[in-house]
Amino acid sequence: MGDVEQVVFAVLLAIGILFIARTFLQAGRRLREFFDDPNKITPPGKAVYSDLREGTYYIFVLSRYAFTRFVRRMMPNLDLIDGMEFRVRNLNDDREIELEEFTGRNCVRFGNKRSKKGIYSVRKFRLDWGGDVELEVSGGRSEDNDCKVFISSSKLPGAGLVFGTVGRVFLVILVLGALHIVIMNILERLGIVVR
Repeated sequence: MGDVEQVVFAVLLAIGILFIARTFLQAGRRLREFFDDPNKITPPGKAVYSDLREGTYYIFVLSRYAFTRFVRRMMPNLDLIDGMEFRVRNLNDDREIELEEFTGRNCVRFGNKRSKKGIYSVRKFRLDWGGDVELEVSGGRSEDNDCKVFISSSKLPGAGLVFGTVGRVFLVILVLGALHIVIMNILERLGIVVR
């Protein structure tokens, strides 16, 4: 009856592969939605972010050229923002918000070593009360339509999606491993599997 254990393992393995494949497909779809979000500006341009809450916000640059290799580390490609000017206005009182330099402190690279798409922070600002905010980006290299700029309240936007996917895959492996042990114990008590 040793074949029973192999059958149980094969069934659980197939279920695990299906769950993991589904998880990666969902993550890929959500990552594409993140990259294609219409609130991301192609400089020069402007966008309005509605109903922001009180708190600290970060302005990010997204590009497949976001990083350059420096010795062994990936460094933010600051040439992308060369000549760019960032302005943020609170539309509730038509007042410009003061921006703080925050270049390259928060960085995320998506994908494997061959994928160069990533984001890094360029400015930050504090919103003392909620409301609508307009981000305007002027200057820079207008011919590079790969570069996009956006506002986020997260220090690492998109990173939660990556970590969440890895966590779900790990959880699936743990659950299937525990399920395999439980099923084999039940079959052993029923006398179907003899060890």
